[in-house]
Amino acid sequence: MVQLLQHSFPWGTGSSVKKIFIYLPLIFLMCRNAGVYRHDFDLEVGKLQTSFSKVAVSGGMAAIQELKNGQLTTFSSAPGIQFRVEFLTGAVTTWLYEARNLVPGSAITIVSDTGTVIPVSQKTTISPTRTSWSFDRGAFSYVDITLSPPGTSSGGSFRLAVLSDIQRAIDKVQDIYDKVNSDSSIEFIISAGDLTANGTEEEMQTFQDKLKGLNVPLYATPGNHDAFAGFTPWQKYFGRGSFQFQYKGVFFTFIDTGKAGVEAPTYAYLESWLNAGLDYRSVVLAHIAPIEPSGVRDGAFSSKPEALRVIELLTRYRVDLSLYGHVHSYFKYSHAGIPAYISGGGGALPMRFDGINRHYLTVDFNPGSIDVNVVRVD
Repeated sequence: MVQLLQHSFPWGTGSSVKKIFIYLPLIFLMCRNAGVYRHDFDLEVGKLQTSFSKVAVSGGMAAIQELKNGQLTTFSSAPGIQFRVEFLTGAVTTWLYEARNLVPGSAITIVSDTGTVIPVSQKTTISPTRTSWSFDRGAFSYVDITLSPPGTSSGGSFRLAVLSDIQRAIDKVQDIYDKVNSDSSIEFIISAGDLTANGTEEEMQTFQDKLKGLNVPLYATPGNHDAFAGFTPWQKYFGRGSFQFQYKGVFFTFIDTGKAGVEAPTYAYLESWLNAGLDYRSVVLAHIAPIEPSGVRDGAFSSKPEALRVIELLTRYRVDLSLYGHVHSYFKYSHAGIPAYISGGGGALPMRFDGINRHYLTVDFNPGSIDVNVVRVD
């Protein structure tokens, strides 16, 4: 924080009480404005244009990690995504598309502007969650590409895992991945963030390199550590901080609470998302919980009225389950009757309040029940 002040206020920080009272309002405004811009960044995810082509991902549900003439790479934020590639003057005919964070066995459909189904001429599996295809776009002006995970139309029972707060333990995360991989019933991981220690591009790249050892995709909302270097690295590598997707009849709503609250412009989206899941099973995931039971390390929202506002929304729209991280322990409690879990056992400096240390959760969606269990790693 001192370095931040020295960079932002060239007249120095000093040590006097008077200067502290001068700077505190400015620090508050800086943090508040930074939070608002994160929402703006969210709206730009999935949009990119070069001199040869333009890509727009529906709902911003994937980060565009590479766009060259004839080459496109995306990182998905949801089990299924749709996007349009518009070809501009000078665009080549043959394209290579690589999908990252893909549900294994997903199908790809490419349809041209005239409704013609374009065949995929080659498919290469790079890792369980990374696949590339090549196709010839011919003389069409644009194509719509859809990635669809297997077995989603019928709904039914399924299992996912919850893993958060890895931070500096990234070098030993493979043993957690190995344990997840050994359970073939887990279809994907959702994470309440703090995947990195400082949120730098180098750390984001390292984390995604480690994902090559995971057999299922991982969908996440950022934690406070993931934005230490600004929100742009998260946007570039993982995509939006707040979003929603539906999978087998369950609505998953991810809320960016890395600033210990919900950004004001996000509330309109949050209400619409929760309303979409009103008549279905509904799960909310966020890094910092509105209220948490331990009362340590500023583990809840900084504003009690805002915390109550969010809890009121969760109850009004009949959310079935809420999941959080940030506190590096395991807690089971409730928000006004809504089951709530904190799982921060990914390897960040443990607090050991639970006596469990590193862990993740499994969540089973069955007819008539949602069952949450702890899986110890060490």
